Amino acid sequence: MKFPNITPAFALCGGNMKNYLGSSSGGGARYCIKEVNRSLKSRAPMPYRTNILAMSTTSNDATVVKSGVMQDILYRIRECNKIPSSIIDDGIVDFEIDGKMVGKVTKQVAKLLCESVPKDDAIFIFHPEKKLLNLTDKAGNTIEERTDAVMTVMKKLKDDGVITGWRDELYPVAQGFYDKPMLLVERAAAPFLGILQYGVHINGIVKDEHGKEKMWIARRSAQKSKYPGMTDQIVAGGQPAGLSLIENVVKECEEEAGIPADLTMKNIQAVGAVSYECVEDSDLDLPVLSRVVLFNYDLELPSDFQPIVVDGEVDEFFQWSVEEQLASMSRNFQNEMKPNCYLCVIDYLLRKGFISPDEPGYLDIFRELRSGSLEVGHHYFRRIKA
Repeated sequence: MKFPNITPAFALCGGNMKNYLGSSSGGGARYCIKEVNRSLKSRAPMPYRTNILAMSTTSNDATVVKSGVMQDILYRIRECNKIPSSIIDDGIVDFEIDGKMVGKVTKQVAKLLCESVPKDDAIFIFHPEKKLLNLTDKAGNTIEERTDAVMTVMKKLKDDGVITGWRDELYPVAQGFYDKPMLLVERAAAPFLGILQYGVHINGIVKDEHGKEKMWIARRSAQKSKYPGMTDQIVAGGQPAGLSLIENVVKECEEEAGIPADLTMKNIQAVGAVSYECVEDSDLDLPVLSRVVLFNYDLELPSDFQPIVVDGEVDEFFQWSVEEQLASMSRNFQNEMKPNCYLCVIDYLLRKGFISPDEPGYLDIFRELRSGSLEVGHHYFRRIKA
């Protein structure tokens, strides 16, 4: 009996149930395998398995990435998720408030927080045997008291040159993104508590005269304290306390690229989130954990719209085609993006079908884009050679 509209494997066995299921001697299974192999050999080579950087066009006009680029894409993701094995082996310390875990720090950072002020005025207490960091009674019990107490420690570390890039911007310290904060902390000091830091990244999309999508790219100011001169999303920013995500998106679009609020609200689309965890680069040989969740948005912009430099954080804006976005994944690329921006571009390429699920590594990319915690109580640390 024939079943013409079932699975491809079934169809390759002639739509014949006996051939598909196989006989007791196993001849049916061998028949199916033979037919599958014959079919694969007879197929014309897929266009996206040729030149590593050559692109093919699918029926929906989406450019498909080649297998040779997949490892470069995974390299970019993994560069954002490196924590040396020595740190993991030494043990990660939980930072708890009122019995709730709100952050993760290294032992070196835990000791530094405790020793940065005189013992009688200590705000933090470290329990090495429990791998636990807590606030002392001197920190108080209210959000305001704890914020002020922790701020004295962080300002001392700033004065000592340990914390750099001070922003005068407060981040919430909470067990989860939707929970009430237990205290607020200076943005530059957030990694020293190992809290989850949240941000918004906006992909500025514009279509050319042929209907193909390009992405607006910003070049970070050469005066930025971190990643000066590197390329970036058209708009990106940390998520401060006191603003909703959409309020922050509108504010950042106006401040960083001169995008009017009404245009943002009309075209903005929330498209998901990525996450990562790594050890921040430091000249002080002090391993500080950076744990980040980025909320991603697509913003389609008119073809005649030109973003403008407003707050001095950007030097210029320009467009990248999909081919240029893919080329930027190369580890030898000379016009590199800020590392975490690659995650948002890769997520965009994945969502839009520019990365083929037929290519080995596709599921690794899908999974590893969310290698970091999405909630404070869970974490994933990638082990690498120190």
